[in-house]
Amino acid sequence: MLIQFHWCTKNKVELFHIINCTYFCNINRIKNIYKKFKARYILAALLIGLLLFSFSDYHLDRNKKNKLPIGKLSNLDAKTFSDEVGNTWILQPNSKNEFHQPSGVLSNDVSFPYSILENPPKINTEYPCLKLLCMQKDGSSYEAILKPNNNYLTTGKERGTFNYASPEGFWGSIKHTFIDVIPHFICSEYK
Repeated sequence: MLIQFHWCTKNKVELFHIINCTYFCNINRIKNIYKKFKARYILAALLIGLLLFSFSDYHLDRNKKNKLPIGKLSNLDAKTFSDEVGNTWILQPNSKNEFHQPSGVLSNDVSFPYSILENPPKINTEYPCLKLLCMQKDGSSYEAILKPNNNYLTTGKERGTFNYASPEGFWGSIKHTFIDVIPHFICSEYK
């Protein structure tokens, strides 16, 4: 394929060159696509995609895939627990637990907080609910929010939800933000 390139010399004289090369042809196509679809169109397409995904059955049916720990949780190490059927649950830091703290969780009748955990952490009044993740081989994860009274938070916007992208590592956190977190804030009316 023939491509015409223009170079300007110091005297502003245009020189026409015809190059017969597929590499330059591909570069020219990419330049044309970029000119047509500037960054604002790409961002608009991304936002429309997020909106459509947030109201899709794929998003709204996510909690049908979520599982909670079964029985007491035994320590494997300081932050890792095993439930009675052998699933491994990882206690998440408070920085990853911001959105799972409903108001009015603490009450005076909690005498043994988190007693279903072997060696439970001390209760933190700013973050009374604990977030536990069970990673899956396909990169997804189950999410459980444990209240101090040993019940799991299963209703409301703050509840644990199935994560299509587990928030582990840099890319995992980015995928989790776009696939799980943003759609949750757009629409959390799960079926």
